[in-house]
Amino acid sequence: MAGRKRFSFWMPWYIDDHRRDTSHLSTLEDGAYRRLLDQCWINGGHIPKASELRRRIAGLTPKEWKESQEVIMSFFCDCEEGFAHKRIDQELSVMQQQISQKSKAGKASARAREAAKIANGCSTAVQRQGYGDATAIQPRAGVGVGVGSSRDRELGIIGGSEF
Repeated sequence: MAGRKRFSFWMPWYIDDHRRDTSHLSTLEDGAYRRLLDQCWINGGHIPKASELRRRIAGLTPKEWKESQEVIMSFFCDCEEGFAHKRIDQELSVMQQQISQKSKAGKASARAREAAKIANGCSTAVQRQGYGDATAIQPRAGVGVGVGSSRDRELGIIGGSEF
């Protein structure tokens, strides 16, 4: 878990697994557990050791936390950084591997494009096919000589309005 990036954008959620593992929890306990899981994900795989911080993250009153803490915390294991969750650790590892793999693939693709650009003297397939500047602004259909009213031609607005 050390050196792991923080993830806050999304987290995989397996409803069947969650329901199977938490069917014994009350609605209050389930909500508190979910909030702790979210914090565990956002925080890179752990939640704080301090009970008061965990209670606040869970959104419970001191009385509710005292009554529910044991059952909720049974899903977490004590580690050096705080409390960890086995499934969150697994999913974070998978995500780290995917990010690393995609980063390597993106860098390799960029190197290949740069090498092709140097070898061909251009950067896009359109340019390589001899179509010139692929980003040039093309004239709109219907705009040009012989289009528009005679008044437009008198005013120098050949082809009518540009809008």
